[in-house]
Amino acid sequence: MSISHDIFFYYHGLGDSLLFNSVVYELGRQTGKRYLIGTKHREIYEGNPYALILPFPQYANYKIFRFISPVLGLNIHHLDYYYEGSPPKQHILTLLGKRVGLETPLARPSIFLNKREKETRLLPESEKPWLGIQSTGLALWTDNKNWGVDSFAEVANLLKDKFSIVQLGQGGDPNLPVDLHLQGKLSIREVFVALRQCNLFIGQEGFLMHAATAVNLPAVVVYGGFLAPEQTGYAVNENIYSAVECAPCWLETKCPYDKKCLTMIKPEIVAQKAISKCK
Repeated sequence: MSISHDIFFYYHGLGDSLLFNSVVYELGRQTGKRYLIGTKHREIYEGNPYALILPFPQYANYKIFRFISPVLGLNIHHLDYYYEGSPPKQHILTLLGKRVGLETPLARPSIFLNKREKETRLLPESEKPWLGIQSTGLALWTDNKNWGVDSFAEVANLLKDKFSIVQLGQGGDPNLPVDLHLQGKLSIREVFVALRQCNLFIGQEGFLMHAATAVNLPAVVVYGGFLAPEQTGYAVNENIYSAVECAPCWLETKCPYDKKCLTMIKPEIVAQKAISKCK
């Protein structure tokens, strides 16, 4: 298998990298070539036969390939999904595909687990089906996607009789009233392994939602109005979107409306949709 002269720099978050992982796979499947990729999340691309990850940190990769690309005839692509500085008008997965020349939109992200990972059991045996849940998302970029710990806690309380519940997420995420706390205790690859053992995931737009879809796990996703399901969501999920007049806003600064698009979504509704999704 030959190596393409195209190099992709894509230094975005975990969820974004997961989406691009599927794009690289489909591109390589069509061309029969492997592609060099600059990323902060090499673990996402593990197992992808068409992905070769550059070994250096982000700025070192920029400097090195800026000098050697003219000599070797390499084509460097700095990828993004914004259009002329505006939020995406199509699904990010579709836009990333178009950026690299794919004609057919991809339906879902891909992760390539090895045989050992597929056979690993991280969650204990339980008489009730396992449900994965999160309490919050990364707020470094914006807090306007976060539904709130109290709301997720209420959902967990409403569903605890029907499910065994495992909390996933980052270390330091506030604890929910669940059976098992694994936030911050798993590697990125192990998150996919744990999700494979679940029957449902409940969370908000972000990496865990994309990870669930990558392992064919249905999800109930609290969107609110920061962005729209058409931009990042999947039809197989129950996407709870608030079509208020300012949505989707993509507003990174403090919401001037006290996140009404999220506060109008009640825990009882999320719990009901979760029960319906698992019937």
